[in-house]
Amino acid sequence: MPSTLRLPHRRVRLYFDRDKHEAGKLAEALRPFVAEPAEAVVVIGGDGTMLRAIRHHWTDGLPFFGLNTGHLGFLLNDPTDDHFWERDLRRYRLPLMDVQTICPRQKVKREVAFNDCWVERETGQTAWIEVCVNGVVRMEKVVADGMLIATAAGSTSYARAMGATPLPFNAPLLTLAASNVLLPAFWRPAVLPIDTVIRLRNLDPVKRPWRCFIDGIAQGPVAEMTARASDTAAVELLFAPEYDPVAKLAVTQFPEK
Repeated sequence: MPSTLRLPHRRVRLYFDRDKHEAGKLAEALRPFVAEPAEAVVVIGGDGTMLRAIRHHWTDGLPFFGLNTGHLGFLLNDPTDDHFWERDLRRYRLPLMDVQTICPRQKVKREVAFNDCWVERETGQTAWIEVCVNGVVRMEKVVADGMLIATAAGSTSYARAMGATPLPFNAPLLTLAASNVLLPAFWRPAVLPIDTVIRLRNLDPVKRPWRCFIDGIAQGPVAEMTARASDTAAVELLFAPEYDPVAKLAVTQFPEK
């Protein structure tokens, strides 16, 4: 369950989409409240802007409050809520994923992800993927365009487009999904406990190379990717009660009358 938080001192740090006029205009309106030590990072833009803000500032230990000037804005609040410090905000603490990749030359790289990480074919050849879960090979060969590992927060994004069921924002679960699966026939996305370690290995990196993305950021070619929930890395997101993501999810899963 979320806790509550109020920002009584009205000291914030701004992170906004500088390419969008509306985001810049709202940032100017909030600039008088920019001060250190900040109580929160106010993010102005779309969900992608929030992901970039988390990537750059999660180590600062500040909560994030988003104002939506983009499209869906699942991670954000209404942009007209410019007096949010006067309200009790719902605070969710969510673990980040620890993602390790190995490039074809065996160089190891580690990153964190809030939403998801995925591999996809880099050429016209389908990807051949070995799936290992907690050290056990569960699928010896998946033939598909790619595979994705998502947190519960990321389950409403690309994972949903791959046929996965959206999960409650703070559910202690990971989703494994794939795009355009040829084999195994009729395989459906899997939902796994948050402490699961998932490894994807390229069975033919020379003929069927992959490229990797973490929260939408290109990581280049990889031969292997392993993801797990981090034991130490986490972020806090703030929401006005009417923009609680759990309530948003309930609305999106039922058709309008």
